[in-house]
Amino acid sequence: MAAMAVCFGLIGPAAAWQNYQNSNTQTRQQKQGYNYDQTTGNALRWNTNQGGETNVQGSNFYTGSQWNTTIKKNGNMNGFDSKGNYWNYNKGSGMYFNYGTGETRYKGKKY
Repeated sequence: MAAMAVCFGLIGPAAAWQNYQNSNTQTRQQKQGYNYDQTTGNALRWNTNQGGETNVQGSNFYTGSQWNTTIKKNGNMNGFDSKGNYWNYNKGSGMYFNYGTGETRYKGKKY
């Protein structure tokens, strides 16, 4: 998925996934963590439950925005963006849809 940016449509969840992967690669046994990127102001707090789902709470120190993401064991994701809009992402198909904005993406490309 895309690299971290201050835009919080698909990018917030993408950033959460990227930071989760970066943090989790270092310590596979870790079930929770916190990551702060001083450049963007993004802070991510995550925890993985026994079923393998990871919940990520994100916020931005500079803008005050908040969002959350649930990452399923199979890589599918869903959550609420910084405007409170529900969205989902299917890893298998590469499809993303934001129910509040109507934004649709296929493998990262906006339609």
